[in-house]
Amino acid sequence: MELPKINYDDLPEEIKQKIGKDEYSFQSLIDQDYFVGFNIDWESIAKGKSSYARRAVAQRKYVDELEGITKLVDKGKITEEDAINMAKEARQRKEDSSSGLSE
Repeated sequence: MELPKINYDDLPEEIKQKIGKDEYSFQSLIDQDYFVGFNIDWESIAKGKSSYARRAVAQRKYVDELEGITKLVDKGKITEEDAINMAKEARQRKEDSSSGLSE
């Protein structure tokens, strides 16, 4: 395994003082074969991230809606029974939108 060379001028002053201008090379501490054989399916990773992001947005909308319902109850604009029904509807919308995310 070949490591990239670092220009002497790019080193911090503290290191420059310790090593001087001589050229140094280093051996890898990790076996090169350690990195071989990792099959990464980038498409699956991207789909997973996208799916997670959509679920997170759906959850945030649901929480925001529940907070709005709670405020309406606190202000006396709706009854607790109405709030329960509205919360059930919000939950159903969230579940419906979440079920369509597993494309």
